[in-house]
Amino acid sequence: MKRRLAVTGLALATALGLGACQTAPSDDAGKPAPTGAATAGATDAAAAKELTAAAAKLAEDTVRVEMTMGGGLTSTGVMDPQEGVAQMTMTMAGAGEGTEIAIRKLGDDMYLRFTGGLANVMGKKWMHLDASDLKAGSNFAVMPKDDPTGAQALAKAVTQVAKQGDTYTGVIDITKAPSLNKDSLKALGAKSNTVPFTAKVDDSGRLVEMTVDMSALAPTAGTMTTTYSDFGTKVSVNKPPAAQVTEPPKELAGLLNA
Repeated sequence: MKRRLAVTGLALATALGLGACQTAPSDDAGKPAPTGAATAGATDAAAAKELTAAAAKLAEDTVRVEMTMGGGLTSTGVMDPQEGVAQMTMTMAGAGEGTEIAIRKLGDDMYLRFTGGLANVMGKKWMHLDASDLKAGSNFAVMPKDDPTGAQALAKAVTQVAKQGDTYTGVIDITKAPSLNKDSLKALGAKSNTVPFTAKVDDSGRLVEMTVDMSALAPTAGTMTTTYSDFGTKVSVNKPPAAQVTEPPKELAGLLNA
């Protein structure tokens, strides 16, 4: 269960554009790393600096974020880091037909609505959360004020990187990502310090794509790809009507901070 929560939390963080380092899985021992992954010791200091800057640029403008991975998990939405607002829909086909999590974030106010099988557990109304009450390692602690795109965490977690053209390849030590709690890190396993990744930047030096291999965490997860596009797109996020909003029951406090 902890492993599944870790995978879900990493995917959710990625989907909301919180930095590529938070999405990385580990590579199975004895299994070849993805094509193009940096070999041990192949570190380019200049490339590492450029990649960190590319991730940081995601905090400068509005952006559309799309994520796909194995097991039928997809998400799409928009975010405005400067205004502190985001809107996202995550579809979880593996949890049953029609299972979705809709997320709206306006500053410290976060609203979640579950459909499909999850609605039977979480309820069908919008659930209001105070984002400031969520722990840093929570699966739902999205777009933190001090590091909205995860750029700082990325700088700490990338241990090897090389560049060819507009593409960066390397490995991430996910244990260095401060966004994950200790239980999640244990669930990821010992190989979580050698996670291959591939990233691309555009002509403006912005991170536009990040691909990692999730199969070591969950056999059906496959490859996770997150894209960032439509920079400057208009983002308008509204609070749900008050009659459709409820506060989370105390019994869910542990899950929300898992």
